[in-house]
Amino acid sequence: ADRRYVQGLRGTQELGEEGAPDEGMTAQDGGEAQVLEEMPGDAEAASKIQAVFRGNKEREQLAAQKEAETAAALKIQSIQRGKADRRYVQGLRGTQELGEEGAPDEGMTAQDGGEA
Repeated sequence: ADRRYVQGLRGTQELGEEGAPDEGMTAQDGGEAQVLEEMPGDAEAASKIQAVFRGNKEREQLAAQKEAETAAALKIQSIQRGKADRRYVQGLRGTQELGEEGAPDEGMTAQDGGEA
């Protein structure tokens, strides 16, 4: 709505510059010309508001992305720790099973084949 208002003002201003009769100009029309002069400040204010809004939106997106990346990293780390712990426990169980099942005694060598 504001854009149409400004375009309408520009249209009337252009007519005035081209030599159209200014007889119908009233005090209200003079006020409209004054509004036109103030528009650059309004445009700067609108740009500033848009920049602030876009900046906030971008920071929110970055925070959400960082949170997602942190959650993904935590998941990967927990998976890796689980794998390492399972290998460790499997190694412990493997040595216990060898000891219980009659693993070769310290005095025996590989040449003996574990047979006495």
